[in-house]
Amino acid sequence: MIDRCGDLRHACFGAVTAQAAHARGVAGVVIDGFVTDLSALLALGLPVWCRGRSPITTRNRQMSGHVGGTVTCGGSMVGRGDIILADESGVVVLDPETVAENAAIALKMQQDEIDILRRLQAGETLKAINAQTKPEDDGTRRRFLNLNFRQQ
Repeated sequence: MIDRCGDLRHACFGAVTAQAAHARGVAGVVIDGFVTDLSALLALGLPVWCRGRSPITTRNRQMSGHVGGTVTCGGSMVGRGDIILADESGVVVLDPETVAENAAIALKMQQDEIDILRRLQAGETLKAINAQTKPEDDGTRRRFLNLNFRQQ
């Protein structure tokens, strides 16, 4: 997770930083800001989620940061130990204490969606399906934070 502190002008991540991260075993990068060198990032195969691209970099601007602290990314606090899940739909931050519960809910939602798609293909309307299905509400608030990044 990289917090750009609201900087929506400079790209802090490109070919060089991606190669350094890849060499250290980083599995993926989420940046609350921009990247550069898209073709190099794609060639390396390191998954990156960010707000977009910029040709203006931080390289000669002596901008730096620190590693391992709590950051704000996408308007949400993210700290050491949080579980980060990212795919083509976006990025979600989960509290490690509730990850098993949230995983069970997500798996059920996936199964339900497969059934809904099957029913739609069989000719049922979404209105009819939704009328028959009511989401279970146990009153528990869950911390699903969709950071709305796109994968580069």
